[in-house]
Amino acid sequence: MEIKKILYFIIINFLLLISVPNIYSQVGANVVGNNSAVANSITLPTANLYYCVAASAGSTLTPSFNVMVNNGNYAVIGNSSTNSCSFTTTATSYVIGGVSINNYSVPVILATFTNTYAAPTSTVTIPFTVSGQNNTVLILLSSGGTNKGGTISGVTLPTGCSQLFLTSSVISGISASVYAAVCNNLAPGSYSVSFTVNRGGGGSTVYVSALVLGFPVFTFNITGPNSISVYTNYSNSTTIYVNQLTGNTSLPINLSCSTNSSYLSCSLSNTTVILNASVTLTVTASSSITPGTYSVTITGVASNGATNSTTIITVIPIASPKIYIISPSNNSILNYYQLNISFYTNYPNVNVTINGNTYSISVAPGNNVIQLNYQNSSYNLPGLYNIIQIYLQ
Repeated sequence: MEIKKILYFIIINFLLLISVPNIYSQVGANVVGNNSAVANSITLPTANLYYCVAASAGSTLTPSFNVMVNNGNYAVIGNSSTNSCSFTTTATSYVIGGVSINNYSVPVILATFTNTYAAPTSTVTIPFTVSGQNNTVLILLSSGGTNKGGTISGVTLPTGCSQLFLTSSVISGISASVYAAVCNNLAPGSYSVSFTVNRGGGGSTVYVSALVLGFPVFTFNITGPNSISVYTNYSNSTTIYVNQLTGNTSLPINLSCSTNSSYLSCSLSNTTVILNASVTLTVTASSSITPGTYSVTITGVASNGATNSTTIITVIPIASPKIYIISPSNNSILNYYQLNISFYTNYPNVNVTINGNTYSISVAPGNNVIQLNYQNSSYNLPGLYNIIQIYLQ
C-alpha cells in the first residue's frame, strides 16, 4: 500500500489580484482660451485649433482667416492656422472673437446657418443633432449687416453648455455682435440654440451666420484578468488590454503602473501603445510582504490628455504550502543505483536533504520528479523516508 507523507508549513505564499471596474475620462476637446474685442484683430492662447468669428455693419469685411460660413461678408466664421484672427474693413462698427481648442478628435460640422432679417426683432432657432456618441460642442454666432446692422441677445443654450463671450459693437446706432459657447459633453440627441436678432435701425438688414461643431468624445479603457496569483518572493505576469471605446481618432497612450506597498512592485512590457493593443503586466511580491489588502493601478494617458486607469485589488492571504510524495512508497525498492521520486508541491522551490546534505531544487507548482543517482548500490541503506526529507524553501 502506497504511503503519502505531507509536510505543512504556515507561510504567506501567494497574492490574489482582482480587477475592479475601469474609470475613463470623457473628453472630445478642451477650450484652452478665448478672446473677443471691438477691434479687427485679436490674439488667442496657443492650442491645436483656432476658430474666428467676425462681424461688421455698414460695410463688408475681408477676413484673413479661412472662411467656413459667410453671409454677405457681414457675418463671417472660420478657422485660422495661427493663434490670431483678423480682417480688414472700412466699416465704422465691427467686432471680432476667437476660441482656442485642443482637440481630441477630428471636428464634425453639426450645423451651418445663414439668414437675413429686416424686422426690428426676430427670434432665431438653430437645430443640431449629436449622433452616435457624446460630443464636445462649439457654437459660434455672428451678426452684422447693411446700414446700421444688428446685434444678438438672449441666447438660450442646451443644458450643459456655457457662454464663452458675447461682444457687441454699437457706434452711433450702428451695431454688430459675435458670440461663442461650449458644451463639454452632450449625449446623442437633438438640440437647438435660440437667440434674438435686434435690428440696428430702420432700413437695415441684419445678416446672421452660425456654425456648430462637434468633437466626438475620445474614450478608452484598460482591462485585465479577474485574478492572478503571485508567490511570495516571486513574480507572475498577465496581459493588460488597452482599447478605444469612442472617438474618431486613434491616439498614442502612455502607460504606467504603481502599487501602494513598497513590498509589491510592478512593470509593463511596453509603456507607449497605440489603442487596441496589449501589454504584459508583471507583479513581484517581496518576501517581506505581510497579509492584507493592497492595490496595483495601471494608468493610461493619451497624448492629448485623455486618461484612463484600472485598479487591481491585491489580497495576500495566509496559506499552507505542502508536499505530497507520490512514489515510490516507503521501502518499496531496496536496491537501486538510480531512483525517480515523484511528488506534488504548491510552492515553486523545495529543499531536499539526503543523508544530511541539502539540495535546493527549483520546481513548478504541481507534480514534479527528482532523480537520485548513487555511485554504489543502496543495498542495506536505511528505508527511503529515513534518508530523504523534503522541505519548502
